[in-house]
Formats: sequence, C-alpha cells, structure tokens
Amino acid sequence: MPSCSWSHDDERIVTACEDHQAIVFSTKTGNEIFTLKHDRSVKSCDYSKDGIRIITCTTYVGIIWCAETGTSQIYLRYDDPKFCLEHCIFSNDNKSIAVSSAHSIISLWDPSKCQVHKSLKAPSILRQNIVMSISFSHDDKHIIAGYIDQIIRVWDIQNGTIIRTICGHTSAILGSIFLYQTSFGALTISHDRTGKVWDVHNSLCLFEFRFSSDYASSCHYAPPPSQLS
Repeated sequence: MPSCSWSHDDERIVTACEDHQAIVFSTKTGNEIFTLKHDRSVKSCDYSKDGIRIITCTTYVGIIWCAETGTSQIYLRYDDPKFCLEHCIFSNDNKSIAVSSAHSIISLWDPSKCQVHKSLKAPSILRQNIVMSISFSHDDKHIIAGYIDQIIRVWDIQNGTIIRTICGHTSAILGSIFLYQTSFGALTISHDRTGKVWDVHNSLCLFEFRFSSDYASSCHYAPPPSQLS
C-alpha cells in the first residue's frame, strides 16, 4: 500500500493500491465503501481537508474525485508525457494541490482552474533527484519534502527556495509530514526502516523509532492528531 489518507471527520480512509485502484473504507466497520478505478498503479492519495474531494495520482496523471460518490471530476495532466508523478496532497485551505515528481519538481496546482500556479524547482544538480513525499505546513507557507537521496528539504512556498536541509536517514525518505498545528515539528519515515520526529527549526532529531520487520511506505495523521497510519 503506497499511501493512505484520513477523511476530515475521521470516518473514512482512502488507500492507494498497486492493483490500479484506490479504495475508500469505513473506519467504523472496516467495510469497503467504494473503489476508484485507474489504468495504472496508484502512487498516492489524499482527502481534501473539507472532506469534499479526493486526489489520487498515477505515474502520469492526477485525478480529483468526488469524495461522496467516487466519481472522477478533474484530470491534472502535464504537457510532457514523460513527466513522472510520485506524491500528491491538498493544502490545508484546499486551494492548492501539491504534486511531486521524479524530476525534482513540486508543482502547485489550482484545482479550480486546473492549472499549475507555481513550481518549486530544485537546483540543477538535484534535477534527477526524486521527490518521494511532500506535506504542507499547517499555515500552508512551507512544504516539507522527502527525497530519494536520503535528505529532507523544507521549501518556502512564496519565495520558492529551500530554507532547511536535514540529514539523518540512511535510505530514501518515503514519508514526510509536518505534525499537526506545531510551529515546525515533523515526522519522516524511510526505507531504512526508521521513523524520526524532528525539530525542523534546528534540524535536530528529537526521537527515533524502528520498524522491526519491514519499512512503512507512508505516514499520515487523523485529526485530531491521535493516530498515525
């Protein structure tokens, strides 16, 4: 399961699957509610913070769905057919969707206009560095991104610049989130089978936990922040 996301009311969870579908489950009963069919493996999924929409992405397209009916509404397509997508997430005000790529670019889409309104492009030396995971800060001013080169980078969205570079993992960063309503706390998980909680302001690891038998492929919290999945 590459990715999962909780609904705003904590009653549903959507999971991205490699068998060309995303599945919405009831968290109360554990039953499947509906399936979102795709033509390729689903790499990422996220609920909008108002619970109205779901975003999913495969390698080449992002799709916005009605969260109530499971019908597709908007397709986010890139002009370059070789532009490979990795991760997608709604901003906390639901006005933007961030989509990361295998080309070290984070695109910010305006879902109402179905167009990119800003691109966060890494320096040329990092252009082939895959952005594996992304998350908005609670005020939507920053994005934390986990890269395949084992490094966490924090972006200032307005200026389009990297303001923090954090090292500490020994393999690709598979999940990265700002912790709920904190000024600059974050959680990352890695292919090295560890999860780390960070003080991003000071680039310090506060504590680490280890997965005993396998690695996790994504991390998410359910509001209020009582659970991590």
